[in-house]
Amino acid sequence: MPRLRFAFADFRYFRIGQDTTVFMDPQPFPHTADFAGPRGLVNSRQGLARVTVPLSDNLYWASAIEQPFSDITTFGRGDNVLDVPDFTTHLRYEADLGHVQASSIVRTLGYESPTGEVTRMPG
Repeated sequence: MPRLRFAFADFRYFRIGQDTTVFMDPQPFPHTADFAGPRGLVNSRQGLARVTVPLSDNLYWASAIEQPFSDITTFGRGDNVLDVPDFTTHLRYEADLGHVQASSIVRTLGYESPTGEVTRMPG
């Protein structure tokens, strides 16, 4: 069944919609038979509001406010709380022979116990 995977609008340096997370570097992603790709790679599409600014001919900075996503295994003893957006950023240098990208994410991980008490930790 067809699914909408990417949907976004660009206006100059800005992008709003569903796209790969700014934390991810999609270029080196290998082509595999496994749709999710090999383990250890970040493969996530998020709802986001993003800005990408060229700092020079080969250097780019991007930052975004993204729909929060985390998997917390609770074994039925509570619920994952996702009520604070993720803040992501990367600095990328591109050259003729390849590129280098450094990424970072700031987020809040939340957990609601069966008693209703919510615990949040920065991540």
